[in-house]
Amino acid sequence: MKDWSIWCAKVVELAKIESASRPFIKKLLESMQAGLDLPKPEEAHDMACLEILSRLLYPRGFPKNTIFMKHFERTDIDVDAEVSTIEQTEPYLVITGRPGEESAQTFVCYDAAAAGSLADLLVWWKQLSGLGPGYGYYVNASKSWLVVKEDYYDTACTLFAGTSLRITTEGRPYLGAPLGSPEFKSIFLQERVCQWRNDIIQLSNFASSQPHAAYSAMIHGLSSRWTFLTRTVCDLSSQLAPLEEAIRLHLLPKLCLHAPNDSERAMFALPIRQGGLGVFDPCKSSQDNYQFSTSVTSPLASAILNQLSCFDSSILQQQRALKQEALSIKRQNLSQRFSEFFSTLSNNLQLSLKLAGEKGASSWLSTLPLECHGFALHKGGFCDALALRYGWSPKNRPVSCVCGRSNNIEHALSCPNGAFPTIRHNDIRDLTAELMSEVCHDVSTEPPLQPLSGESLSLRTANQDVGARLDIKASGFWGSWFEPTFFDVRIFNPYAPSNRCNPYRQHETLKRRQYEERVREVEHGNFSPLVFSTSGGMGASTTVAYKRLAFLLSCKWKSPYCRVMSWLRCRLGFSLLHSAIMCIRGSCSSSGHPFKGHVPASVDLALGGLQIKTRDGQWIDVPPIDDTLAVNVCDIAEVWTNGFCHSVVHCVTKPVSADRYSVAVFIDPHLDCVITPGEAAGNSKCVVDERLEKVASKPFRVLDYAMELYSRSLKH
Repeated sequence: MKDWSIWCAKVVELAKIESASRPFIKKLLESMQAGLDLPKPEEAHDMACLEILSRLLYPRGFPKNTIFMKHFERTDIDVDAEVSTIEQTEPYLVITGRPGEESAQTFVCYDAAAAGSLADLLVWWKQLSGLGPGYGYYVNASKSWLVVKEDYYDTACTLFAGTSLRITTEGRPYLGAPLGSPEFKSIFLQERVCQWRNDIIQLSNFASSQPHAAYSAMIHGLSSRWTFLTRTVCDLSSQLAPLEEAIRLHLLPKLCLHAPNDSERAMFALPIRQGGLGVFDPCKSSQDNYQFSTSVTSPLASAILNQLSCFDSSILQQQRALKQEALSIKRQNLSQRFSEFFSTLSNNLQLSLKLAGEKGASSWLSTLPLECHGFALHKGGFCDALALRYGWSPKNRPVSCVCGRSNNIEHALSCPNGAFPTIRHNDIRDLTAELMSEVCHDVSTEPPLQPLSGESLSLRTANQDVGARLDIKASGFWGSWFEPTFFDVRIFNPYAPSNRCNPYRQHETLKRRQYEERVREVEHGNFSPLVFSTSGGMGASTTVAYKRLAFLLSCKWKSPYCRVMSWLRCRLGFSLLHSAIMCIRGSCSSSGHPFKGHVPASVDLALGGLQIKTRDGQWIDVPPIDDTLAVNVCDIAEVWTNGFCHSVVHCVTKPVSADRYSVAVFIDPHLDCVITPGEAAGNSKCVVDERLEKVASKPFRVLDYAMELYSRSLKH
């Protein structure tokens, strides 16, 4: 540093340091250059100045003393070179001692530590206690421990008398790992494993009511505690056996509602991206974690042992290369184990793992259950989601569907009853259009295509209908602001036999043959099919389209692309998951419910059994009357008539003496029909029930009401 005053002025300008501290800064920097004792701050503004100056030397924003270095042998420090080194490599603060000192040590963490002979440690302790406060490092002897062998305990007590340093022959935990005698390590591990086992059991009790939150706490928090220990302590497979026992006997049965067998436990231990749950077996993964950790950190460990003052770029590059090599070996081992395990599974389970391993199909598992983003599942939804993931039969479902077919997952995801496939399709369409409206203009849903007027299309499968529509239109998505892009959504059932062989390419090709030529030749625009599976996967063209959308959103929101793309996959994944749960649960009816359609009619022939629930909560019989029909109106009819016709909760009881057959007739409006509250009430002064006041506030589409209704039922 050739001109201290200029550098000092820059520091003062950058840090807005009080002018009274300028002499202290100059004296401090001159002492650093000359290798002299650094001045101690005497005034309050000097202490604040030292704090700000220290933080200026932290280019990565770490807390003060994150990396604390002492150079006792260097006296010819070039501050210009040191500042350059600080900006490019790991060390952030360089502290020099007096010339001629024999001890030297580099600290690479917040808490100082040293190893050596007792005499050297005493010198080190005195120098640290004397020089540290000048740089904001204050030694706390009451929290410091000296670990020695039993033969040297008396000598250590004599040498360190009066220092308030605490001395032990057993050991102490250091950075989360045990350091000391074998007996201390054994006791330390037993205490930690016992504590973690109790945590797992407590988490299992919580999983009875909140399985999604409990699972997330397990993979994102609790498991990290013993994962760190397995990276620092060798051969812990036998000590961690109680953890695996608690996971298998307590936690997993609460998550999947049954005790897992050996095959399912191995499946749950797979990474999430391979179709597992990421609940690893701590006994089997401990040794792999230790080998991976020692391999990756070997350059840093060597630098610390050799007391290098700077971690230059070669060490960092070596560490990155070792990390990539270790990750490659880890992936190969995981792939080999997965292949061996996959070959032992049944065909149905192989299909389930294949679907679960698709990109985006597991986003609902790896994300945090944040209610504000709609990423949280209630206990029934989480269990149903696991059943869909692994092809299990969901609990407490009717054996047959209302259409008469077997009510398995394959049929439930495709059955048109309840318009669930339509709701699923429209939810993805509306979500995509809403996001596109952030970055594109002229965004619309279900845009009509121009009719053909003499144009000829080369493909026979091309759609030439006059009223043809697509799902989304957005200008400025691919090309210029005036170039339209049309999108069409298709969501298929991957469990259907017709979708077992390359379904994404099959459906994308079908959509392109239907609309691409017409859009290109008539609309002079682009066409992109959006093809999803109900399990959460998406086709190649769909992936490209949503990557483009994520890029545009990242530019608009000034957020990293990877974060936006991850969030977008989660939104799409949860939308498909909610709709799939609605398909397998929505068609089931309870014993007592209000009708959600328009006007249902119940025909009763003398046996009776129909009951309705009054406003005060009592059930009353509806006796049969000759030549009459008892009609139960629905929620929509109550809103439409402004409460003149009341929607009641009803149920049907079975008579004891004879069989009873019920035939339900539903009269529903079209899904696109707009209901105006009170339109059919005339001059009636009646009002709707409290639970329908929100719906009765303004006109609404029947489809929008149905989607909100079932999304509400999924949350509760």
